Amino acid sequence: MVAALDTALAALVGVFALLGAGVTRLFSRHRRRTDRKVLMVFNTFYSLEVLRERGAESTITNRDLDGYFDHVWTVHPLVGADAFGAAPTGPPVVTAISERHSVIEGRSERSATLRRLPRFNFALAQAELFIALSRVVAKDDVCIIRAWEPFYTALLSIGLGRLHRVAVEVRIPGNFDKIYESVGELAFPKLIPSRRLERAIGRFTLARADQVVALSDDNREYALNNGAREERIAQSSAWSLIDPVHLIDPAERPAVADFGLGDRPFVIAVTRLEPVKFPEDVVEALAKARQKMPELGGLVIGDGSMRQQLHDRASELGLEGHLIFLNSQDQIGISQALTSAAVVLAPLAGLALAEAALSATPVVAYDYEWHSELVVPGETGVLVPHRDIDAMAAAACALIAEPDRATRLGAAAREHALERMDRPALLAAERALVDRVLAVTA
Repeated sequence: MVAALDTALAALVGVFALLGAGVTRLFSRHRRRTDRKVLMVFNTFYSLEVLRERGAESTITNRDLDGYFDHVWTVHPLVGADAFGAAPTGPPVVTAISERHSVIEGRSERSATLRRLPRFNFALAQAELFIALSRVVAKDDVCIIRAWEPFYTALLSIGLGRLHRVAVEVRIPGNFDKIYESVGELAFPKLIPSRRLERAIGRFTLARADQVVALSDDNREYALNNGAREERIAQSSAWSLIDPVHLIDPAERPAVADFGLGDRPFVIAVTRLEPVKFPEDVVEALAKARQKMPELGGLVIGDGSMRQQLHDRASELGLEGHLIFLNSQDQIGISQALTSAAVVLAPLAGLALAEAALSATPVVAYDYEWHSELVVPGETGVLVPHRDIDAMAAAACALIAEPDRATRLGAAAREHALERMDRPALLAAERALVDRVLAVTA
């Protein structure tokens, strides 16, 4: 009975949210200033609090493309929805972080007293957010709404875009088909509980987006296989989001504290501790590598729902004192740790792989998703078969045993990454994508 009431109330709130947002548009009387460029970006990776803890606010401020956008609204609609963080309640929070940048954070729950009605509680919080965003779109001349995945935030983007006749762009940061095949992981398991529904939503949004931007050849293939129109697909990269500290010459980066590892060689992984990233493979690979190199240590930087599971597994494998977990580090600390390591292990990485390459530390990565576009076997790193933990461990040991080869591969990886980091070219490409989608929707 309670569940049925919860669902009915949630549906009713959704209807009122659409009506409220529609009224916002209907009674918006300001004249649109067509020379003004304002971007709204949906992103659910990290809250503003986490970004500030990690010194990674540049991932937000880079989005104005050196002043190309007059203002950027970054939206995290689901703060507190993750399995391992706090769950704040209340209305959306708006934070101005600079003259050109504002952050809007929605909540996954409106009130702690409504937790007995979770669907209604969630719908109420998201309805309030949707209406608030509708006002921003109307009043601040938002001309592009961008989602960083094709599911929940893409649905919000499509809704706002159609309501206000604003261009919608969906970016594809990963191959969600391969992710599901590998670990059975859904993008938003609490919101979209079935694979069938997830695929249906993805096809719906990708077919209706005014522009779909893939971040790699592999991601482009995913978009095409899931309903995106070929003439609306473009390709770019997320390299402009890399913090400038990773461009510093590795020789000028100070060595990090030993974290209890002493002066022994260690492998490192910078990753979210989520099933989609295969962090357990790093733990297993270190245990296998230590059978050949007992002096080897390990460092994992990141946090996530698998944190306790990984700690427990490390303990079972006798890695206490040999494998150190750090929940978070700022970008300076990460750049220094990468440079100090002997080898970087990358089961599945996005920007973290580019940051690893820029550290000039040799990389061992799975031959999976987009990795081969940066890690060229024998030239800029080592690729091993996907989920082949033995091969990953053996490759790491081989690099540590051959320092000249490791140095050569690391230096080549940094040079290759720097070639892709030409800032004027990146800015020109990103601006061209903006002009392209605005021309299509003019």
